[in-house]
Order: sequence, then structure tokens, then C-alpha cells
Amino acid sequence: MIKRVFCLLLLLSALMTVLSAQTTDEPSPSAILTCSKQPKQINMADIRKLIGYPTIAQEMNLEGNIVFRVLIDEDGCYLKHLRANGHPILIKEIEKYLPEVRFETVIQNGKPVKFWVNVPFTICLQ
Repeated sequence: MIKRVFCLLLLLSALMTVLSAQTTDEPSPSAILTCSKQPKQINMADIRKLIGYPTIAQEMNLEGNIVFRVLIDEDGCYLKHLRANGHPILIKEIEKYLPEVRFETVIQNGKPVKFWVNVPFTICLQ
């Protein structure tokens, strides 16, 4: 009897986990989603100008290509990002400006959705 109750509780717990995962409207960063129109960056030129070549990076002769995985909302605005690989100083300098990144709305099945996009940055000596 105790084994049956334990199994039932375990099954209910697993079911609750599955149901809670399905109720979120946030896509997984690793999910491959299709949409009728890929998101176009709206203000990346402005963001790149703000970042420029950070003074601390110049002093250390740091360069690099860094790609952030950014979640945008139904309006194309930044929600959050995944940490990129690269030099921590460059990442920190770029992260300051990520919340300002804007994209066109992503349409999936005729309606706006949240969407993960890759946002590349190149920091190099001029």
C-alpha cells in the first residue's frame, strides 16, 4: 500500500512538472522555432556606437567576437540573455547595453511571440 501511494505521489509530481513547463510562454533557448519572418535588428548600429572600443579593452589590447543569445518579447524588446563565451571584460562592457537592443516583432502562426535571437558583437582595434 505504501509503495502504491509513493508511486502515485511520484507520478503526480512528474505530471505537475510537465504541466508547469507547458504553461510558460517562454521558449527554450535551445528550441528551434520557425516563424514567418526572422527578427530584424532595429537599433544595433546605435548600440555598437555606444559600446565602441571600451577604454579598458584598449589598455589591455583585447579583441574578440562575442555572440549573446537574447530573448526578446512580443514587441521585440530585450527580456534577458544567456552569458556568452569570451573575455569577461568584453562581455561585461557589452552586457551594459543589451537591455537597449530592439528587434522587429517576431510573428509565428500569425501572432507575435517571444523569440531567442543571436546577437553578435565584434570588438577590435581600429
